[in-house]
Formats: sequence, C-alpha cells, structure tokens
Amino acid sequence: MEQRTTDDLARIAERAASVAAEAAEANAAREQLEAAQAALLDRVIASVRPALRAIGTRPLVACHVAHHADVNHNGGVRTEERFPFRCVCISDGEPGPMEDTPRANEGAYHGEDLFVREDGALIGFTYSGSWSRWQGSSWGWTAEITQYPTPAEAIAAGWRNVDAYVKNLAAAVAKAEGSRKNAIAANRARAEQLTAIVSLLGTTQKKGSRT
Repeated sequence: MEQRTTDDLARIAERAASVAAEAAEANAAREQLEAAQAALLDRVIASVRPALRAIGTRPLVACHVAHHADVNHNGGVRTEERFPFRCVCISDGEPGPMEDTPRANEGAYHGEDLFVREDGALIGFTYSGSWSRWQGSSWGWTAEITQYPTPAEAIAAGWRNVDAYVKNLAAAVAKAEGSRKNAIAANRARAEQLTAIVSLLGTTQKKGSRT
C-alpha cells in the first residue's frame, strides 16, 4: 500500500512538472505570437501612414440630445464633440457605441473601437452613456480615450484581433484609391475655364485702353 502511494505521488509530481513545462512553453508561444502581430501591425501602419489623413475622418467622442421629440431619438437639442485629429477605425466598419437592449425603451450604451490616428498612433475609444425612446427625455454618450504608444501595448491591453485590423486598414486604403479622380478632373477643367475667362478679360481690357 505504501509503495503504491509512493508511486502515485511520483506520477503526480511528474505530471505536475509536465504541466508546468507545457504552461511555460504556451506562455512563450503566446508572447512570440504577440510580438509577431505587433511587428506586422507596426509595419502595415507605417506603410499606409502617408494616406491616413486622406482616408481618415474626425470621429465623434461625445453626443448628447436634450428633449428629443419621438421614439427614434430625433428632434431636440443635439450637441456633438469630435476628436481633434483624423482617424481610421480598424476594429469596425461602423464605429460608435451600441445599445445594450435595442428592443427596450431605454438602456445603456457600451462598446469600444480601435483607431489609427493620422500620425500613426493607436487610439482606443470606450463608450458609455444612456439612451431613451421616451418622448421629451434626454440621452447621450461619451468615449473614454486611451492612446497606445506602440502596437505591442495595444495588443497587451486586449486589442488582439490583428488580422482583422490589417484587413480593415487595407480595405479602407483600397476603397479610397481612385475615389478623387472625378473631382480632380472636374476641378482642373473648371480651373482651365476660369483661366481662359481671366485671359479673355485681360485682352478685352487692353483693347479698351487703346481706344
């Protein structure tokens, strides 16, 4: 009996050592993966940084409506605050807070988004607030802003869906490519027309001064 107990304890010790070694290896593998993800995200952001201002917008950081008129939150006095820099949302195609119980008459706002600022910095928005469909009520939300100096710090904070971030950022660049060609052509054509008009007016004035 004592020998069996000794053998059982030995097997437990061996298994415990194996589990500990496996856990250490798993942690090392996770750290290796996160380092590779951070390097990828950092490289992609550096690659698209020249276009970030062109494809970005100034996202809302707060929105409040006082005494709205109907169940669709419309009417009332609306005030909005926007982020002072252009950003591209890489966590979601439609950034902004979500309603916790959309079919109810009132509730709370929640959610979070990750943006790339025009200078390449990563910015996290965490939303909170309340909403109501009751006529005459007021509602609103604000975003708590967190800046991550490096992709590694963003990943460590929980932003780990790097494959989706890279895909969304690439899609934003692809969508913007060529989108300004018509405006460029129209502006140049109009500029040429105006230049011709100015030239014609100058010629007319010279002729008038000779008479």
